[in-house]
Amino acid sequence: MLPASCNKGSALALLCDHLSLTMAECMAFGDAMNDREMLAQAGQGFIMGNAMAQLKAALPHLPVLGHCETQAVSHYLNHWLATPDLAYSPEC
Repeated sequence: MLPASCNKGSALALLCDHLSLTMAECMAFGDAMNDREMLAQAGQGFIMGNAMAQLKAALPHLPVLGHCETQAVSHYLNHWLATPDLAYSPEC
């Protein structure tokens, strides 16, 4: 058993602190209930099309991407990185 405060959201917060980033600067992608806190706290959270219905219901305001088997995350990131007015990039 893990403490209730130990989840992917708290792990992302620790990583952000270590990298001097804010949660608003993070993207997160998830498909299961153990991703809920991370998706809710990230600046941009995305639910996979193949995600559990319970996760989609818990975070109805988040966009749903395509299925993991169609490389939806890769397609989204390629499109995002090609955006001319990109405010943040990994090279910064």
